[in-house]
Amino acid sequence: MRRPRAEACDRLALVDVRGLVEPGAETAELPDGSALALRWGEARGCYGGRPGRALLLVCPICSRSARVLWRPPGRGWGCCRCWPLSHASHRRPGARKGQPKPLRWRRDQIHREQYRCAELLGLECWPPLRLLWSARDLQLAARRPDAPRISHHRQQALIHRLDALESLRVLAIIPSVDSFAKGLGLALTPPPAGMGARATETVHATGWAVRRGPRDPRASRGGPAAGIAPKSLFD
Repeated sequence: MRRPRAEACDRLALVDVRGLVEPGAETAELPDGSALALRWGEARGCYGGRPGRALLLVCPICSRSARVLWRPPGRGWGCCRCWPLSHASHRRPGARKGQPKPLRWRRDQIHREQYRCAELLGLECWPPLRLLWSARDLQLAARRPDAPRISHHRQQALIHRLDALESLRVLAIIPSVDSFAKGLGLALTPPPAGMGARATETVHATGWAVRRGPRDPRASRGGPAAGIAPKSLFD
């Protein structure tokens, strides 16, 4: 049986239900009129914090506790065990078990993270029209009228993060360009020593600038720039 695609399914997470649930309620009524069972239980505190009560969704099919439920077209809500889904990462060409990931995957991930930083900065145009640009060009770049208000410290961190991501993107392109140049009998100048290490360190140090607070409506998953690139991506 072919797995339904996650992009075509409805997704229900705890963040979507918390606003509809009264304290201690055992069911939640969704806007479409359907009702879901809830389960309250003790949860361990994070980083040594005090334990508290946690809210979990109950899968209508298997009655397991779940943080996310899925609803394929024409079917009911269910957890990931009841509805095994096919995600976009499963269908990317070049995926081989036990083999290194293709470089184009790394380039695509860096490209998406750049768009995320550009959205948080509120840049009017991305990528820049210039082929070669620097952090100073980003400081002078035009902002959208509806650009989010951020502090100067966070703005500078995002600019340095974008600059470092561009260095990593260039390093990911160099192997393809180098192989093409060798086919033409040309030799490219190697990148400066330590370029990748410095860029990676900057990306790790500015990770706080792309995180959004829990009350920010853009923090819920599924938006155009939702999700934070994992730290291991740049290791």
